[in-house]
Amino acid sequence: MPNVICYNTVLNSCAFSARGGEEERRRALAVAVETFNQMRQRGAAGQDVEPDAVSYGNMLKCCANLMPPGNHRNSFATRLFASCCDEGLVGGMCLDEIRRCIPPRAFLPLLADCGYDEPVRRRRKAHSVQLRELPREWTIKVKRGDLASRQRASFAKPTRKTQQQRERREYRSSRSREKTPPVIRRPGLLIEYGASGKDL
Repeated sequence: MPNVICYNTVLNSCAFSARGGEEERRRALAVAVETFNQMRQRGAAGQDVEPDAVSYGNMLKCCANLMPPGNHRNSFATRLFASCCDEGLVGGMCLDEIRRCIPPRAFLPLLADCGYDEPVRRRRKAHSVQLRELPREWTIKVKRGDLASRQRASFAKPTRKTQQQRERREYRSSRSREKTPPVIRRPGLLIEYGASGKDL
């Protein structure tokens, strides 16, 4: 019997089928939905396989890569994320992928609908919400390794301190690459020094 890793591998491969044509993307999405539903059914039947944080992250990645932007994709991703919150499986990958799936203006209201309205009340930006500040019951079943963000910091804006550190590093590396200007010797000019180091 396949385990969770096998199912997650299928979901991940479906998510990267976006380079094909529209028909291939449609088939890949159908395979992903069927695979995810099988995991849920096996979990409900008490078998050893049920979706984990990576499964939800991969499903949201399928949604972002295989479905065209629009209301259908937004509603599909919203339902999936709400289910993930209810099951306590919101990991770093899940949080990153939901931000890819839905428009930024819809992200904070989604969090509020799921029960976390602090970012809406403070009028924060979607990219500023971090995994560590989400309600504990949303991340309670996530393995420690799956709590990390999986994206290449595409949503986190650099802080002023980070920008200053980067600028210092660039400045240091550019100075180390600079060479002293070469000494240009003029023909016919001869300067002699005596033992005292003064010009003669």
